[in-house]
Amino acid sequence: MFEKFDEELYKCGTHVLDEIVPRKVYRSTHVDAAAREKWSKGEFTIEVDDEESFFSCECGMFEHAGLVCCHALQINIFI
Repeated sequence: MFEKFDEELYKCGTHVLDEIVPRKVYRSTHVDAAAREKWSKGEFTIEVDDEESFFSCECGMFEHAGLVCCHALQINIFI
């Protein structure tokens, strides 16, 4: 599990984070999104609720695998 987390942390460097709604909604875009395969999504929306200590990423990795994705990890680095 630590190796998987390490991979996600490393992937943070391949995405750019934009704040859409201050401290609520963010967009993570792959730095080379235009060159990626058509089936490979290059942009994800992350919603954050500080009061509930909750986040939800469009990729669904946390809900599926129980592992925080690189998109959500960026927010912790960003803040």
